[in-house]
Amino acid sequence: MTRDGAGVPLVVPPGWELVQPAAVGAPGLALLAVREGVTTSGFTPTISVALHDGVVAGEVAVIGSETVRRLDAREHDVRIRRREAIGSGRIEGLAQELRLTTWIDGRPVEVAQLLVVLVLAGPETGRLVAWAVTASAAVQDLDEVLPDVEAFVAGLGVRPALPAD
Repeated sequence: MTRDGAGVPLVVPPGWELVQPAAVGAPGLALLAVREGVTTSGFTPTISVALHDGVVAGEVAVIGSETVRRLDAREHDVRIRRREAIGSGRIEGLAQELRLTTWIDGRPVEVAQLLVVLVLAGPETGRLVAWAVTASAAVQDLDEVLPDVEAFVAGLGVRPALPAD
């Protein structure tokens, strides 16, 4: 299945289903996909894409910090396991791994959230866009969904932006 994101077709991995973001209270997302039938915890794995148009150099760290702040306001025990700059030369990006606890049916479930932010040039305008790809899964399901997430990020098929000095 595909969905258009800033002029780039986004292809979700097999076994994942597209969901209308607005239908689940997330109208700002360019894409939301879920993978049913993977978990015994009750937490459905998700992949989402948010686009931040007109970013400036250094803003990827702000996007990562804002993600932590939003989660910390509504979930429990949010902690950063890893955060590192990615990219090479003048290509900017961020990889962030979080752990948090959410409650499902009165039971705590430990969730892993992976965030990859890539600054890319829009294919039509050339304007810098930060693609924030987020994947969330119960920790015990992470190994099963991680290859799909990695393939999704690798399949963006757009050229990295070279921010101005």
